[in-house]
Amino acid sequence: MIVSGLAFGIDIEAHKAAMDNGLPTLAVLGCGPDSIYPSSHARYSASLMKNGAFVTEFPKKSRNHKINFLRRNRIIAGLCEGVLVVESAEDGGSMITAELSNGYNREVFALPGRLGDKVSQGCNNLIANNKATIFTSVKALATQLGWKNQQSKGTGVQRSILDPQGSDKEKILVVLSSGSEPGVDSIAAQTSIPAGKLLSLLLELELEGRIYSLPGKRYSAL
Repeated sequence: MIVSGLAFGIDIEAHKAAMDNGLPTLAVLGCGPDSIYPSSHARYSASLMKNGAFVTEFPKKSRNHKINFLRRNRIIAGLCEGVLVVESAEDGGSMITAELSNGYNREVFALPGRLGDKVSQGCNNLIANNKATIFTSVKALATQLGWKNQQSKGTGVQRSILDPQGSDKEKILVVLSSGSEPGVDSIAAQTSIPAGKLLSLLLELELEGRIYSLPGKRYSAL
């Protein structure tokens, strides 16, 4: 299954490739279910629904706020066994998806590009910092994910977003992924992380661009 965000560029090309090859595909929206964004991609709706679905956490009439598209990236990361970053600037939205995927213990792959190309800086940095495996071929990706050992097509089991042995940061991100915007006390109760350490981790996550703080010492995931 191909999961992407229906945006211009690689996103829509991934969906189209899935539809052309008879593969199921999920389009994760950053708006409500009553609208398609960008609107020019609404023409793919019927074909996509034949062997896939639209997924959104936002209610009807939700506006297309930039923050919504950053928040939907955590859903893309959580739904996938592996994430492939084809192109991304150093501060591109795909970098957030890659960081979240690493936090969820997903496999991250990146396609290297020429040095100096702005749209390749993100991918090259992921590889250089050991945050992504270099993408060399579909066969290598399938082997890395263990797909070649599956008994039948589509029988892969999604790994849990929260690894029992995962880090404290992962525990925090799972709590915040619910969209409830909890306060420090609530996060501490759900993660069993001491308050002093929790505040330090929350600051680190905010500096990393993975969460943001709200009035009243509440937090939300990007």
